[in-house]
Amino acid sequence: MMAESSLQFDPTKIWESQSFEHDRVLTVCAFSPCGKYVVAGARHEDVQRWQLESGDRMPLVAHRSWVMAMAFHPDSKRLLTGDYHGVVHCWNYADAKPTPLWTIQDTGHGWVCDLAIAADGKYFATAGNDKMVKLWSSDDGKPVAEFAGHEHHVFSLAFAPDSQTFYSGDLLGMVHQWSVATGSVLRTLDASALHERKENYLADVGGVRRMAISPDGNLLACSGMTEANGNTFCVGKAAVLVFDLATGKLKQTLRPKTKMDGPLEGLCFLPDGTIAAQGQLLHSTTSIEFWKPDTAEPFHVLKAPTGYSLHLHPDQLRLASACYQANGRTGNGRHTDKTEYTSNNGALKVYSLFEQPNDEKAKGKS
Repeated sequence: MMAESSLQFDPTKIWESQSFEHDRVLTVCAFSPCGKYVVAGARHEDVQRWQLESGDRMPLVAHRSWVMAMAFHPDSKRLLTGDYHGVVHCWNYADAKPTPLWTIQDTGHGWVCDLAIAADGKYFATAGNDKMVKLWSSDDGKPVAEFAGHEHHVFSLAFAPDSQTFYSGDLLGMVHQWSVATGSVLRTLDASALHERKENYLADVGGVRRMAISPDGNLLACSGMTEANGNTFCVGKAAVLVFDLATGKLKQTLRPKTKMDGPLEGLCFLPDGTIAAQGQLLHSTTSIEFWKPDTAEPFHVLKAPTGYSLHLHPDQLRLASACYQANGRTGNGRHTDKTEYTSNNGALKVYSLFEQPNDEKAKGKS
């Protein structure tokens, strides 16, 4: 790779620079603060850690259920992971063979749907199916506070840059801003366009699947889908709602150009304020799309697999994506042993946000 100082950030030049394969669908991913590793959770009990330079993989073994939430502590030493049994583990992620430093055996959420750490590193928050948001000490995982106010499952969390408040988004499309100090709801943002429930539906559909705050702290992006037309396969119109945090008002609704049949779940801001989001399309290829927050139409589209998580590298020049890759088996494990469910595959894709060097182009052609 070229010397980092010579690279020019440009999302329109994005290209796939690395791909790490896994035999389970990947659900969530993040680069380590030290920049040496990328880590992913999956529809499987192990967390996977890849070293970016060598490609070596090391599983982090302790969970006994799907891992759907993770966040690195800003001290560059620890990783927190949450699963669908309500368990949270804390790891020293750079160890040769990591084992948990401490564990929360039962958060009380049922499923840990999301996990977020404050920028100052003092606390982390978890959320899930019990309608609660809970605050914990990052030092030892001891409980600090509980936040009650949601009326349905809580899917997503995001701390404000000052670590004094955080946001939580639920299945009904309600986004609460909470005071860490008092535990009170400061205001509620209306993202209910991301929720649907008609009389003939068996359940609520949609919700605020992911949230991200802009680098300047002025905007909140909430991803999901609108106008779901049923709850059998939950097909709707993928969307990102962008809120102005000064006013709490909806600023823009972003729509992808590419066909998608589920919610946008991969979501992040890039350093120049660009919003990146990745969608879903069953058994087919879809895209990662890029918007300026003031413009409804994406300014760039990259063909990509279905993805559930996007994360920006500390160098701000690479983007990780946790992906689904169909392997010929349907969702119920057909074509395999009838007594065993066999997952489709996954891949951790790393995309570079700068022009592809000539030597890399030559490799791709050879």
